[in-house]
Amino acid sequence: MKKIKLFVFTICAILISVIGVNAQEVSNDTDLQSCLRSSDSVCTLSGNITSSSNFISVSSNIAKTIDFANHNITFSNSTFGLLVYTNVTLKNGTLESSTGATDTAPLTIANGSTVNLESMNVHGSNGYAINLFNAGNNTVNVDKNTVVTSDGNNAAIYAMGNGNTNTINVYGQVKNNCTSTEKEFAAINSSWQSTGIVNINIYDGAIVDGKNGPGILQMSNGTITIESGSITGKTGIVMTKGNLVVNGGNITGTGEDQIFTASSEGHVYDNGAAVYVEPTAAMDVNITGGDLVSENSYAFSAPATNAANDNLTISISDGKFTGNKGALEIKEEKTRDPFITGGQFSGMNSTHKDYLVPGYEYLDNGLVVTEADYSGLDKSLSEAKGIDKSKYTEESVKKLEEAIKAAEAVDRDLKSDKQSTIDALKQALINAMALLVEKSSGSNKPSTIPEQNITTPDQNIEEPTPNTYDAGSTYVGLATIALGTALISIRKLRNN
Repeated sequence: MKKIKLFVFTICAILISVIGVNAQEVSNDTDLQSCLRSSDSVCTLSGNITSSSNFISVSSNIAKTIDFANHNITFSNSTFGLLVYTNVTLKNGTLESSTGATDTAPLTIANGSTVNLESMNVHGSNGYAINLFNAGNNTVNVDKNTVVTSDGNNAAIYAMGNGNTNTINVYGQVKNNCTSTEKEFAAINSSWQSTGIVNINIYDGAIVDGKNGPGILQMSNGTITIESGSITGKTGIVMTKGNLVVNGGNITGTGEDQIFTASSEGHVYDNGAAVYVEPTAAMDVNITGGDLVSENSYAFSAPATNAANDNLTISISDGKFTGNKGALEIKEEKTRDPFITGGQFSGMNSTHKDYLVPGYEYLDNGLVVTEADYSGLDKSLSEAKGIDKSKYTEESVKKLEEAIKAAEAVDRDLKSDKQSTIDALKQALINAMALLVEKSSGSNKPSTIPEQNITTPDQNIEEPTPNTYDAGSTYVGLATIALGTALISIRKLRNN
């Protein structure tokens, strides 16, 4: 019997280590601080917590998760709020500051940490909501169910990044709800004092709203990448440093057309553009898509009259540019190399036409086009006409001849906006050749044409879904094996 008890105890210890009993419930800020310093990886709130502490530190050599369980943590008199020095996930609740100076935040990220926000409401009542501090390479991931807001005199997300790299990934909502019309702050702001890099990435589903200020203010080195989502502000995006990549999404400026200014306190006043740039160092702007709209000004504005725009490199290959005053405003002290190879522009004038790369032109609707590419069609047409049609059934040859006739009849002066028409004719030839039926064999595979996939021009091929790893299932499986082994061994011990 003693052997059985000892063996059962050993197996239970194995099960505990495999399953990992490492969660702890907390009901006040003291318990929360204790949990965050412990070896437990999960701290779960059992109720709302109000803290008057200057900060609660999240520092550990293991990743932490704070499950708010639909509760709140409110800092009533804090500078840093949750001060994060490790990788942490915050989920299912509200983190907020009720009072504080303008440079305080309920969440401060430092020391090379990654913070994942999952179904969270992070709210700064007077200062920031999130402050990426100037120590370490920090990352904050705002998931699609998270809302980050600031009601006070600062940005919702603020990044310093002195000597380091801070990264902001937004899939959810980031908003500045400040009602002041004198002090206008961005929803996302990188500091002009920063000597490091701040990268800002906006993805599908994201909503960034600066209300009375810019949606995004980039005053640090680094890159803003807009993949999708929407950015709105008195000026949509303001940049004095860094690089901009726009691959999609909607960027809107709602303010009046006026001169951009910035006070010594960093308060930014709108100029109404969707994108405004005034480079203080080398800056690359690459726009391959998206919709840039200004309600009262220009879609893209670089109005500096000094040598600042000499630092600016622009490339536009697609996207829609709509401004009440026009699509582009670029003032220069030297002749700029052409940079437009695509897109659609409202209110174009003779100056803008100088920006077209040779071989491109504007249509009346502002669309930029070039000569259509007939090379693929011509290659398929040559192959189709070279086939010995006597080898194939009359019906299948008839379809090929119809495809050849259509290809030969196409207008040879089409522009690139009609490229899909040419590509469809090419595909029709490929399909007709692939469907030729030999008289002798009845096969629909031609002897002189290589086998090709029969597709339509707009057909999408789904990528295979990658395998995923389910850690929870693995733990349960290991636990089941261990338990089964234990039962078998106990039975053997009893038989002996």
